[in-house]
Amino acid sequence: MYYGSALLCADFIVSFKKCVYVCSQLRVHKQEREEEVEDTVARVAEAQVVFSQLNALVGEQQEQVDNIDAQVGAAADGTAQGLKQLRAATTHAKRLNACWIYTCGFGLLSAVVLFLFLLWPSLTGTDDG
Repeated sequence: MYYGSALLCADFIVSFKKCVYVCSQLRVHKQEREEEVEDTVARVAEAQVVFSQLNALVGEQQEQVDNIDAQVGAAADGTAQGLKQLRAATTHAKRLNACWIYTCGFGLLSAVVLFLFLLWPSLTGTDDG
């Protein structure tokens, strides 16, 4: 019976050593998993920083895009106003040219009438006075 108890005790010791070995392996595995989790947390924190910076850049670029859009709108309004003024100036210039032509024609006609009225009698040899 002693031999059986010794064998049973030896089996128990072997089983205990196996349990200790498995527990140590589980501790190592647990520590590796904890390190992997910590590494993942660090990477997620880095990604969060990158996304925060990206969000800030997008916000800044949106302001720039809005500014450009406002400037383009102002340029379009200015161009439309300039075109309107150019059309008005063209119309005014055409009227001024027509007036100038009429004024020159009237002046020339007046000069011819005056010439004929004053000098015609002396050219024809008739003197009424």
